[in-house]
Amino acid sequence: KRWHSYARTQRDRVRCIVVTRDPVDRLRSHYTYTMSDGDYDLRELGQEMKDALSTKSALRIMWNRMGRESMLRSHEYLTSALSSGCEQIRFEGFREDFNNTISSIFRAWNVNPDVKSDLMDIATNHDIGRLSHSELKANHHVSTKKFSQNSKHEIIKAILEDEEISKVMELQRRELYYN
Repeated sequence: KRWHSYARTQRDRVRCIVVTRDPVDRLRSHYTYTMSDGDYDLRELGQEMKDALSTKSALRIMWNRMGRESMLRSHEYLTSALSSGCEQIRFEGFREDFNNTISSIFRAWNVNPDVKSDLMDIATNHDIGRLSHSELKANHHVSTKKFSQNSKHEIIKAILEDEEISKVMELQRRELYYN
């Protein structure tokens, strides 16, 4: 909270951005990441989800253990940053048009034009869209590539069919301008 108060007093000098992601996709990502064994601290939960009888049951296990709190807390931070005047940068933009999304950040931060090209060269090293299929599969942060399209659709369907979760997602999508 202190950062936002400070940022409001520094509008002409401090330019903040906030990277948002469609809440449904973010929750689906929590699900796939937890199931992918990428994080040691989530392996027990991931195993419990794998042992569940259905995607809906696995989602509910994750939601009750960490998903609800994670989604509510992070949403509170995101909406607070937006209401404080931070510029919204959509996470999806990194996948859809990486260079333009990075350029949006540079504009928000009023980056000196003389260094933009050098900074873009550095940034493109982090564009996962430029990684090969084998590099993506090896990257533990890119859990979505370890799941079939059908599996991802099943997860999203479970999110949208769960009464409590879908209401939270609907509200968060609206408040983050994803509707």
